[in-house]
Amino acid sequence: MKKSKKKPVMTRVNKGGVLSLIPIRKYDYDLDAFVLTDGRYMGIEKIIARDIENMSDDELDMELLNLIKIYKTALFDIKFISMNFPLNTQKQKDVLLKHKEKTKDTVKIRWIDRQIDELNRAESGVLTREFYIFYFGKNKSSYEKNKELLSKYMGNGYLKLTESLSLPEKIQILNKLSNMNTTLSRSQGDEHIENIIERGKDKEELDTALFEKIQPKGGVSFKEPSYVRFGDGYARCLHVYALPSYISEFWLINLFNIPGCICTFDVTSKNRNAVKKNITKSISEEKSRIGGATDYEEFYEASKRKAELEQLFDNISRLGEVIKLVDFRIFVKARTLKELDEKSAEVLENLDGDGYLATTMLNEQRKEWQSLFEPYQITHSKAATLKGLTLTSEQLAMGFPFNYSELLDEEGVLLGFSKSGGVILYDPFTKTAKRKHYNSIVCGDMGSGKSTHLKKLFKHSASIGNYIRVFDVSGEFASLTNEFGGKIIRCSGREGMLNPLEILRAGENDEVSYANHISKLQTFFKCIIPSMDDILRQELANQLRSFYAAYNLTPENDNQITGRAAVDYPILSDFKNYLIQMINKIKNADELALTDVETNLNIEKARNLSSLLGAVDNLINNYGSIFNGHSAINNITSEQIVCFDISSIKDLGDIFAAQMQILVSLCWDNAVSNGTKMKERWENEDGVESTDITKFLVLIDESHRWINTSMPQILDMILRYMREARKFFAGIVLASQSVRDFMPESTGENIEKIKQLFELSQYKFMFKQDSSVKEHIKNKFSFELTMSQVDRIPILEVGETILSIAGDCSIEFKEWLSKDYEEKLFAGGR
Repeated sequence: MKKSKKKPVMTRVNKGGVLSLIPIRKYDYDLDAFVLTDGRYMGIEKIIARDIENMSDDELDMELLNLIKIYKTALFDIKFISMNFPLNTQKQKDVLLKHKEKTKDTVKIRWIDRQIDELNRAESGVLTREFYIFYFGKNKSSYEKNKELLSKYMGNGYLKLTESLSLPEKIQILNKLSNMNTTLSRSQGDEHIENIIERGKDKEELDTALFEKIQPKGGVSFKEPSYVRFGDGYARCLHVYALPSYISEFWLINLFNIPGCICTFDVTSKNRNAVKKNITKSISEEKSRIGGATDYEEFYEASKRKAELEQLFDNISRLGEVIKLVDFRIFVKARTLKELDEKSAEVLENLDGDGYLATTMLNEQRKEWQSLFEPYQITHSKAATLKGLTLTSEQLAMGFPFNYSELLDEEGVLLGFSKSGGVILYDPFTKTAKRKHYNSIVCGDMGSGKSTHLKKLFKHSASIGNYIRVFDVSGEFASLTNEFGGKIIRCSGREGMLNPLEILRAGENDEVSYANHISKLQTFFKCIIPSMDDILRQELANQLRSFYAAYNLTPENDNQITGRAAVDYPILSDFKNYLIQMINKIKNADELALTDVETNLNIEKARNLSSLLGAVDNLINNYGSIFNGHSAINNITSEQIVCFDISSIKDLGDIFAAQMQILVSLCWDNAVSNGTKMKERWENEDGVESTDITKFLVLIDESHRWINTSMPQILDMILRYMREARKFFAGIVLASQSVRDFMPESTGENIEKIKQLFELSQYKFMFKQDSSVKEHIKNKFSFELTMSQVDRIPILEVGETILSIAGDCSIEFKEWLSKDYEEKLFAGGR
């Protein structure tokens, strides 16, 4: 979709003021780096946060060892920045408001308003966290070398810790550092970027278009000794000058995740020879103290310190330990000075309680703020700079502060909250470079929260006007269907018959639809005749071709074979009569047979037709109310919500499987009908957005009853639908009590099909399941879930789930349920 361009609001660069404060001059597009005043280069990348609480000890050890390696290897200046700000869900609310404007349905409006209210409440109580790394090079060649080294240890493989940022995203980060109290969204950086790109190609020393975007918009003042004044508010830098006497694992989380603050730590490396020389000198001093000790306490303290220094010297000499100098800064920000003082006092009190000492450097706030854009060595080349704290690479790595998980789909609905406090805004129809289709698998024991999850998906899709088809095994979706004015069809045949011989639309043309229909009927009869072999299967296809030709329902001579009136299609009684005629015809032919070969062929053909006739007779005589008749569900394609109540047929074995196959085929017909129209709009109409496309959601509860390795033909059909669903803006959700349910005792080819089922599911929601399924989960999910996540599945509590997004990420969170309006409506399954 083409967006209209707005004229940028230009802010003039004050070359005598702010230009002297921020060292950034232009952007090098070949290196993807900012060029600084002294010829240095600065790169910015995003840190990929980890969900530390959801990792095993082995996984944590791997992360820490990798970070130790990075600190030991990267001897150049590095800066880490954490930005913690209130959640902004304006995009999600705008989507809901757009859907609200398109409907006059009071029920939908009420539920949309509730979802907007949920987002507002989340905004008031949730802080998002973003982590970045700034790295520097003294010149072009050193920058390239440093970037390559970081990429080697941080940008690749299983322990990948960084990902690239676009120039607009980098600009917004720098913009935020200069305008700390202004709410910014990344999308703002996308506008007019071509202007910056054009200027970036110039040989000028200053790219004014770039600088205008990253400078303080209302100016900046350092007149006051203890804070900085910006056009959008105030900020104060709290400088940490002492750490606790004992630091444990993940100690940096306390410093790097302070609500509403920008937290930084700058790292450089001390010269190894100079460090060893200083340690040797200190060891000699401690020896003197030991010799001159007048009491045991003095002797003990000096001995202990001497042993620590000797251990450190040994680590540096033999193990390659690298000593780091680190600056820790916390930038507290507020709109008013009173609020700034209150926040600063609170942060200082909390730090003091954790054993950290911090202070405000009076008359040094200008230098502190400038440090946001500078490497450690440049900041410390200035007069009266507080000395950096000394830490080993291991101590610094052990602090691993990058702990956070969230999901922010632009059209997402509030599902719940992660263990690290992040919000989960989920939209199954999100499409990105990593998320390419819309199918899901949901597994969980009874009472684990699986049904609540399905109902939340139902509720959201219904409220915004998407099509929904749900298969209800126990009747628990009835109240939700009635709430949104949907249609409930009880599949015993009393309230709606589906003719299995009606040719439904299943592809982009009638040839595809006919081929799929014949395949569907082969599967249908396989359910009725479990012993059906390939010969009988082929015989059925041949007879159906002749049978449909008699009704002009084959895709030739421009025949219209789909979308016709229900009475235009034959029913099972017609097919029975046809089979009887064919058997009689063979009988007559056999009487005229001249050879044993002809006789044997006639006998074989008659045997096959008799098998088919027996199956049809069984359907007509015993289940005629379900199968033998014209489809009586009128214009179901136009129904937004249809709930198939299958409770009365769920125990009918093969008949249940056969009917489910017909029902799913009907749903697919509806999905193709809607999806074809939506595809036409998406590809040919200007200005169409994702919110203008009506999606199609199929919810299949207790899907393991008929989608499993014991019914390979149905499995093939579902796999085909799941593979093609994305083309028609459709998503299929398969729910079951256990991963194991999809694969009764079976081996070989059918096991591979189950693997395909999981591969075609972009999303896997794992609620609590028995510990016996862990091996199955490990086999099916490969590297999508960590070992610790698999181990946690049997001990998850009600509502807790682990979401695995194929090719993207996995998140553990607890689904949120409103006691005011969801709990009662969702009753009947949790």
